[in-house]
Order: sequence, then C-alpha cells, then structure tokens
Amino acid sequence: MDLTDSSLLASVADFCRNHAVFGPAEGVVAAVSGGADSLCLLLCLHGLAPRLGLRLYVAHVHHGLRGPEADEDAEFVASQAAALGLPYEIMRVDTAAYASSHRCSIETAAREVRYRALREVMTRVGAGCVATGHTEDDQAETVLLHLLRGSGLDGLAAMRPRRGDLARPLLNQSRQATAAFCEAHGLAARHDRTNDDPAFRRNAVRSQLLPVLEQFNPRARAALARCAALLASDADYLRAGARAAFDAVVEKDEGEPDELRVAREPLALLPGALRTRVLRLAVEQLLGGGAALSARMIEEIDRLASGENEGGRLDIGRGFRAERRGELLHLFRPTLRAPLPEVRLPIPGRILFGDWWLEAGIVPGDEARALLVRDGITTRAEAVCDREALGSPVIVRGRRPGDRLRPLGLSGTKKVQDILVDHKVPRAARDRLPLVVGPLGIAWMVGVVLDARVVITERTSEAVLIRAAPAGSRVNRPNPPV
Repeated sequence: MDLTDSSLLASVADFCRNHAVFGPAEGVVAAVSGGADSLCLLLCLHGLAPRLGLRLYVAHVHHGLRGPEADEDAEFVASQAAALGLPYEIMRVDTAAYASSHRCSIETAAREVRYRALREVMTRVGAGCVATGHTEDDQAETVLLHLLRGSGLDGLAAMRPRRGDLARPLLNQSRQATAAFCEAHGLAARHDRTNDDPAFRRNAVRSQLLPVLEQFNPRARAALARCAALLASDADYLRAGARAAFDAVVEKDEGEPDELRVAREPLALLPGALRTRVLRLAVEQLLGGGAALSARMIEEIDRLASGENEGGRLDIGRGFRAERRGELLHLFRPTLRAPLPEVRLPIPGRILFGDWWLEAGIVPGDEARALLVRDGITTRAEAVCDREALGSPVIVRGRRPGDRLRPLGLSGTKKVQDILVDHKVPRAARDRLPLVVGPLGIAWMVGVVLDARVVITERTSEAVLIRAAPAGSRVNRPNPPV
C-alpha cells in the first residue's frame, strides 16, 4: 500500500519528530482495535517505520464482552497485520471478572485490563512503548471529563504525545481525518457499538456535550485540544520544579522500599503548586508511574503534613496510607507479595522458605553448651534450642496478626510487630522473615531473637541447631551432625 503521497502521513511524521514521540530504532507495539483511529495508526506506523527505524508489532485485546462481533474484530486485525507482514498477537481478557473482583465499572475494568495486556506484550517482545490511536477528538473529550471532575492543571493538560511507555502519534489528527484516511485507502474499519452507548460517560460527552459546545464554537474540539497543549507546557514547567525540590524534601531508605519519608518543615516552605506536586511525585514513586491519586486525595495528604488534619493517619485505599510522626510525614504503599505458606522443618533436614534456606540438625547437650559459650544463645545465622522444649512438629512460617513470643529478660511476652520495630527490621522484609514455630509457639525469629522457653540449660541432653541463610547464598556449614 503506497502512502508516500499522504498529507496525513506527513503531518504525523512531523508531529512525531517535533514531540519526540519515538526513540531511534524503538520497538513499538501498535494497539489496534480495528476501528478507524487504530487502523489509521497501524497504516501510519507501517509507513513511517523505515524512515524512523521502528520495529513494529501489532496487538489486539479481546475484552470478552461482545460475543461474535468481538471475535470478528480480532480476526479483522489479524488479517490486516498479516497483510502488512507484521507480527501480531491477539489477547483475550475477562473484563467482567476483573470488574467484579476489583469493584469497578466495566469501562474502568476494560481500560485497566487492556493496558495491562498491552504492556505484557511490550515486555515480551522487548519493545519500548505502546502506541495508541488517540486523536484530537479523544483529547477534547478527556479535557472535558477531567474538567467535570474538578481536575487541576495536570488533569486538564490531559494526554501527552509521549509519556513513559505510552505513545500517541495521532494526537493532532481529527477523528474525521482518520476515517477519511482509511476510506481513501479502501479499508472498511470496524465499528464497536458500545462506543455509541451514552451510559458510558465518555460516549455521553462525545454525543451530547460536545455538540452543544460546537454551537458556540464550531472548532470546539480543536480549541480544547489546543488548551490542553498550552496547559501541558505550564504543567511540565511546574513538574520540573517539583523534581528539583523532591530530593531536598523526601528521604529515601534503600532498606525500606515500601516507605518514603517527607520532611514536613521544608515541604511547608514550598509554594502550594510545588508542594502538592512533590507529594504527587512521592506517591508515583511508591505506587508506580502509572498510578495516580485525585487532586482531592493529594490535598488531604497535604493537610495531614501541615498538621491541619486532626488525626495523625490517613488511609487512602488499597493499602496505601500516610502517617504524620513528629517532623516527618511517612507514606506507605501496600505489600503486594502474597503470604508465604507454612513449611514443616524436618530435624534433621533442610528446607527453602521464601527467600531463605533453613537447615536443622541434632547435637548433644555438651556440644550445644560449647556453642552457647562460643557464639551466645543466637546469632544472625543460627540458633541453638533445647530439643525437648522445642517439641515436634516444627514448622516455619511468616508472621501473623497477634503473634507474640517471650524474649530473654522479660517476665512476659512481647508482640512480634514491636520486636521487629525495636530491631529496625526493614518493613519490606518483615512479612518474608521466617519464624520457627513449635507446639509452644514461636521459638526463633530468624536473625532477631530466640524465645526464652527453648533456651538450652545444664539439664539439656539434646539440642537442635538451626542455621539460616538467604537463598542466594550458601548456608554456612558443614551440616549439623545427626
């Protein structure tokens, strides 16, 4: 298909060059639904690939919502990619199940599962970005949707030609132009009827609100897109200022990847526009660049930091929270790793528990007491327990709510959570720390503390020696004798 004389293709090429939409020789996953916009995207990228040095892949997401019609869309995209000699992948996702499990709308679920699937393809093929067919019309709709939500400057700046791993090379083209382009090249694009349903808010803005605005300005869509571009320039300037202030205000601890600490006094000295952006950058760093909080939630965090919020803690949802402690504001993201299942520790024997190897053996009481004199009751790498007091069976598991043990020197028990805090165990490591548990309860918090009830005495005839080491290293042995 000859596209060399296309004015639209030349316009897209200029736009990509002026806005650095693609890197040199970049791998690009084209998200193609089969509609006119995405079909135009596919043809343009195919035409531009030689001059831009792009490696092009085609991906189509079947959302599992429209039955045979959606199957036909997938087949159409596959045939178009094959006709152009491009590698392609059709991915099927269960949007309804995702919406139910995440308690969100079908519209939100479709967007989230679509981008997740597209990014999986991007990672699999080693591409640098996902390209979408968003147009000037989509930009105008997005500006209005964000305006109706009460968004600030960043929201009204809407979509960017390139942000992170998302590229939008058609953002300066109208929907009318993409349809005409497909028609001119003899392609009958697919039509998704759900795009006509006003029950979806974007569709209602497109079919009901924009026509009203066009009565005041026939070029309302272009005007809204131009407004977004102007605001984007201002937003980028403020974001650059926030990045410069970030390192002076935010404290990072490599041992605590799930936590950031914000110095409240330096934060308070920043102008409001920078202050909220520093907080937004901190949230993005914790939750990932694709995550976002509403302007209202950022304002709530700002109020907590300033002390205007009466409480000292703010639960933001999905496990993310902020806490004010003295002169610092602590931001925590949820621990996303699933709890580790418990594993029985054979004595003698060796097991892998999460990121740890644990090895146990039996030693005579005299030898155990010699170890006690040499090394103390417990070291970071090993513990010596009275075999009878330890009991059987012995399991290894992670911590649970309400866990307690009896450290030496205390008359009673102490919460595991408090011990972890006292010993400055990094938050990210706490749920992965092995606990050796016998019938009486927790005997050893690996590398932290031994329970007083299993400590060897002069009456100990046999002891259990337990050694531990991270899975990436070698356990310091020879094996404990049987």
